[in-house]
Amino acid sequence: MAEKIGNDEVRYFIVAFKYGECGWDWPKVAIGLSKVDINWTNSSRSETDKIKMCQYNVYRTTDDHIHAESHFLDSLRNITSEKDKKIIHINAELVQNYSPCSECARKFVEFIQEIKKKRIIFSLTIKFANFYKCYYTLENDSWKRSSPSKECLDGLVKLRQNGVTLQLLQGEQDWEKFVRDERFVEISEKNRTRLLEMATSDERKEREKVDKIILKYIETEALSKPKTTK
Repeated sequence: MAEKIGNDEVRYFIVAFKYGECGWDWPKVAIGLSKVDINWTNSSRSETDKIKMCQYNVYRTTDDHIHAESHFLDSLRNITSEKDKKIIHINAELVQNYSPCSECARKFVEFIQEIKKKRIIFSLTIKFANFYKCYYTLENDSWKRSSPSKECLDGLVKLRQNGVTLQLLQGEQDWEKFVRDERFVEISEKNRTRLLEMATSDERKEREKVDKIILKYIETEALSKPKTTK
């Protein structure tokens, strides 16, 4: 059973403002909740006799500034390096409070290239609640991209180009499911109600509209630009 997050860390997912506003309200720690399905065989079995395993874990940015995503990738590398297992397929889902930064995006792409060389089928979905260092502003009745870190947006584009599915954690159904996910979340009913109110506030809903625009931009760029693995 995975370690669980409590009230304070659930709060790290729920930010109502666009990036760069109300800086004191933005968490300094990235949190990733992972579900990894693994299909493998060992030396004593035929390839048609597969063994299935599912792992749940919580990853956090540590005091040495290693991001949650790096810890997640280290865990995947440990799985794929076990000599008594022949990994056939890995299906990974990662739910985060932040989208990956440019450096973490690069590390994901590197791992995807590594896994291809090992002939392991790999699929990854990253669902996140807030864009990291990416935002739009409304100017003259039209949306203008004004990201302080173009590298972060470019990194997300590269993830899409390399087969990573990006999804937004937003909307009442998503938040209801998230705060009631007993695999990862342990909070009282009173706190759950309060956090749901924060997650579905008018301010948060307006921010989520902007996030959809950013994600649409990323999807468009991923299709229009030449694919890169660097």
